[in-house]
Amino acid sequence: MAAAQDSPARRGLRIVFVCSGNLCRSPMAEALARRLAASKNLTIDWIESAGTLGIEGETVPELVERVLAPLGLSLAHHRSRALSVRHLDEADFIVVMAPQHAREVRMRRPGAADRIVRLWKYTSKPGRLKEIADPIGGDLAVYRRCRDNLEECLTNWLATLAKDDPSLRNQTRDGNSSVGTGT
Repeated sequence: MAAAQDSPARRGLRIVFVCSGNLCRSPMAEALARRLAASKNLTIDWIESAGTLGIEGETVPELVERVLAPLGLSLAHHRSRALSVRHLDEADFIVVMAPQHAREVRMRRPGAADRIVRLWKYTSKPGRLKEIADPIGGDLAVYRRCRDNLEECLTNWLATLAKDDPSLRNQTRDGNSSVGTGT
């Protein structure tokens, strides 16, 4: 298992965001995390997203694009993908959107339980969220709320990572972060 063999500080973090269909929450989290990690100058090997339902090749709903556009982000090239053995074995952090995703990860890979991050627990006001609610089928306001919850929780979680382990910060002279694109 690569995650256990190499230290994240030596090679950069490997993060997978997990939701149900890999159509709304986890792809938005992936896009937001890339931007936030770069702004915090964190060393990232890869950031990816996947879904527990096994949906493959679908595009994100138009409302996802509409709520990301004001942030200069786009998921136009994203295609949904299923959570894989590689994700579960190689990710340093398996970031889930809801309790059922944590249960699914533990069921598939009991040894991965210590790498699960319950993203909703990183709200600025503890206990405010019980999950990152799925916006699918909602209106624009529901998608904005999801985006805002993701951004708030990701900002807090990544700040905690950077504070807890300063070696995760990229130390390049030009100040650029090495945020990988994943494959």
